[in-house]
Amino acid sequence: MIPPTEVYVALERNVVDGYCWSVVGIRDWGWQKQTQYVVDPGFYNVPNPLLVNLRIWNQLPQKLRDLIKEAAIEAEKSVVAYFDDLAKKERPLLIKEGIQVIDLPPAEKEKFLKVAYEEGWKDILGKSPQIGQKLKELLTKKK
Repeated sequence: MIPPTEVYVALERNVVDGYCWSVVGIRDWGWQKQTQYVVDPGFYNVPNPLLVNLRIWNQLPQKLRDLIKEAAIEAEKSVVAYFDDLAKKERPLLIKEGIQVIDLPPAEKEKFLKVAYEEGWKDILGKSPQIGQKLKELLTKKK
C-alpha cells in the first residue's frame, strides 16, 4: 500500500503494475496518463462515516442522537447515489483518454468479487479478529 500522492510516480516508474481505486478521482490525480485499463466490476464503496467522540455522544440528549442517526442514514443514501452518478459521468471521460474497459464475463466477475471481498475481510480480521467478525456479520448481505 502506498499513499495516493505516490501512485502516479509508482506507475510512471513501473514500481507497481496497477492500483485499486474508485473510478471517481483518477483524473483528479492525473493517473489517467499512466492507466491503460479499468477492470469491471468495481468493488468496495468509499466509506463516508460520521465520527463522534463516544464521550460527547453519550452526553447528547437522546432526541439529538436520534436526529443525527436519521440524518446520517439519509446522507449515506445521498452520497452513494451522488458517487454512482459521478462514476457514470467519469467513465466516458476515461475512455476518451484512451483507457480500455475490461468487462469480465459473469463467472469471472463472481470469482473476482469473491477474492476482493475475502481478501478485504482477511485484512480486517487479521487486525482485529473480534470486532472484525462483528463488522463482517453486520455488513455482509444475508443470502
